[in-house]
Amino acid sequence: MGFEKGEAISLNGEPLPGHVILARLNAALAPYGVGRGLYTGDTTIGLKGRIIYEAPGLTALLTAHRALEEAVLTKQQNRFKPEIGRKWTELVYEGFFHDPLKTDLEAFLASSQRMVNGTVTLRTEGGRVDAVAIQSPHILNAKGATYAQAADWGVAEAEGFIRLYGMSSTLWAEVNR
Repeated sequence: MGFEKGEAISLNGEPLPGHVILARLNAALAPYGVGRGLYTGDTTIGLKGRIIYEAPGLTALLTAHRALEEAVLTKQQNRFKPEIGRKWTELVYEGFFHDPLKTDLEAFLASSQRMVNGTVTLRTEGGRVDAVAIQSPHILNAKGATYAQAADWGVAEAEGFIRLYGMSSTLWAEVNR
């Protein structure tokens, strides 16, 4: 699936409008049981709502999009964006479609998607869909950097890093006992 500025633009290398991509994903993934679920949540007035849904195309689209975002956005953007998405959904669901906050959130979302460009390969098996490959010129991966899986440091260095990185929460705990 190809993305440009966060929007799906192609499927299997073929440029397509979004609604066609979604329809093709629905048709391709529904037989595998992708995107079936049960949701229990709070309605606007506080009652519990319970629905059974099937959304294979949307599940695949979200999986691919999120995988690409995780590769190209910064750590802080990746932590914050889901909160923005939840707030946007809450506003729209509760009837605040024209609230200025919705427009403000959309400005952040548009800005965060500037570099969400690339392709994501999906694989389905047993009712699941997973992103198995990501290609983008914007992947935040430093050449020559050492990552935890291949690190050349010992236990003492790791313990020191953990103490240093967690110092603010350790200090908070000591001050507020």
